[in-house]
Amino acid sequence: MARINQKQIERFAAKVRSIDTSRAKLNFYSYHKDNQEVVESDKYPPLNAPGVINFFFAVTMQNYGFWIGDIGGYVEPLVKEIDGKVLKGSDLLSVLSMKVYREKGPEFFDPQNLAKLSFLDFCAWFPENAGFQDLTIRHQMAVDYGKFMSRFTDSPVESLVSFANSQKRPLSFFLRQTKNLPGYDKDELAKKNLLLAMILSNRPERFLRVNSEEKWNPIVDYHLMRVALRLGLVDLYPAEDRLIASRGYVMPSVEKAIRQKVFDAVGRVIDLSGKPMSEIDFLMWSARRYCPEMTKPNCSKCVLSEVCPKKDWLFQPVFRTTNY
Repeated sequence: MARINQKQIERFAAKVRSIDTSRAKLNFYSYHKDNQEVVESDKYPPLNAPGVINFFFAVTMQNYGFWIGDIGGYVEPLVKEIDGKVLKGSDLLSVLSMKVYREKGPEFFDPQNLAKLSFLDFCAWFPENAGFQDLTIRHQMAVDYGKFMSRFTDSPVESLVSFANSQKRPLSFFLRQTKNLPGYDKDELAKKNLLLAMILSNRPERFLRVNSEEKWNPIVDYHLMRVALRLGLVDLYPAEDRLIASRGYVMPSVEKAIRQKVFDAVGRVIDLSGKPMSEIDFLMWSARRYCPEMTKPNCSKCVLSEVCPKKDWLFQPVFRTTNY
């Protein structure tokens, strides 16, 4: 089975220590280019806008499975052109979500509305021609989440976040509570839960006020697994190597083992580098720009090139899940 490469982890962590990653994190509102702030109004709600927390709870629940498959395995990433812009994966999800936020109003994402959302109304959010292969699953997930949350107060989402902020360890409390929510309750490694916590913590409003001493676990999705395998943080046995390189479907036991090893390996990188999880996550997530799924890597442009064994034939485990 997959195994951690401690020597390579130490090399990579040393490289990470030498990189200025202080601005390497997402705030889910804007980014900086040429020392100017660029507000991503097509992807995220304005600051202090109504329904922002509800928006992120509902949208992050749908943050998974941005790829097209057939009977044999992986075919291509999910890509769609909207208003002249070619959008991929989570960018596509964000733009579609903001479109319905503007057109239907922020109350579209209220749990009470999602609880009774028809499939037709759901398709205003996820158009049938957008390329998603599991619309009925996504619709049912949204409805189940809405019904669950609607059993509580009139503002259950805001109440959960507010109560988390009143605890000694807001992050730990938040992660425990969201593990009960439909759409967030299946993943042992809590990818979507951690991503949601990071969004609410990193947004300029700082909706979730995480204590500095609380530890963040790695957010392990398929991009992180692919980059970690190509970096050699986790080694595969020859049979696993061939299977992953083929981009065919893997058994649940194989996916679970590789993902757990990547989780452990990146956790060690965080500890050894002394860098926060959000900066490591952004650094490795950004590596996909030069090490993409479908085309030849541009290693000369990648800041990680000198410590990378360049196992560019490797891919992520191809496995259908609503977890990531």
